[in-house]
Amino acid sequence: MGGGGPQATRIPGNPVGSQGFPPDDRGTDPRTGRRAGRAASLLLPPLVLMGVVWFLSAQPDLSSGLQQDFVLRKAAHVTEFALLTVLWARAFGGLRPRPRESRSLLGAAAVALAWAAVDERHQHFVQGRVGSVRDVAIDAIGVVVALALLRLTPLGRRVGVRSRRRD
Repeated sequence: MGGGGPQATRIPGNPVGSQGFPPDDRGTDPRTGRRAGRAASLLLPPLVLMGVVWFLSAQPDLSSGLQQDFVLRKAAHVTEFALLTVLWARAFGGLRPRPRESRSLLGAAAVALAWAAVDERHQHFVQGRVGSVRDVAIDAIGVVVALALLRLTPLGRRVGVRSRRRD
């Protein structure tokens, strides 16, 4: 009989977690909490970027008034919201057992566009800053660029939004 501790019973269709224990109903290994760690690694990057966007929006206007400065700032808007969309698509794709490309992309776009609107509303209350619908539209360009990259290039597979076969 031996006193080797609890033994896991294999249940068909239910993978056994590390150390022989079946995962709980959320798919989390009760001994290691691996799913929670995976969720944190997926959610932390877009949340940190959202915090950076919020912090930068809280800064008073420091523009020089030069045309190059304007173009650079708008390019930064496009870039940061493209990156935010990619990070949310990665998070949504990685959190679901069988991710659907369309849901991951739509969810990512919705969160990024909502954050663009919140960001501009936030700027409305910062001295020297003005929130504008035009900036939300510029942020939306970044979202569209990210969606195109995720859908039409290998980037979608790399971040886990798209499988090798087309959805």
